[in-house]
Amino acid sequence: MRTDRPSETAQAVAAVAHALPQTTRRELRRLVAYDIAAPAPERRRALRLGLLAQLVAQASPQVPASADYETLRADRTEDVRIVVELRRRSPFDG
Repeated sequence: MRTDRPSETAQAVAAVAHALPQTTRRELRRLVAYDIAAPAPERRRALRLGLLAQLVAQASPQVPASADYETLRADRTEDVRIVVELRRRSPFDG
């Protein structure tokens, strides 16, 4: 279930970001960037398990192939690239 749309939470934060003080916007951007660039080990593990669970849930009665996993992982990598590009136009910059 891939979507190029930000979550409702992200949309709400972006909508009010202009009203936040400059230092708060900078700190929020730093925290979000760090979370994207260096997620905690637990988060990385959960992302991998979630990817595997998604693949198994979408699979036919056959066992999913490693190529299917790699394709889904590449889609997620593309999602991260989109997020990085969107950061360049961040509402947190003021």
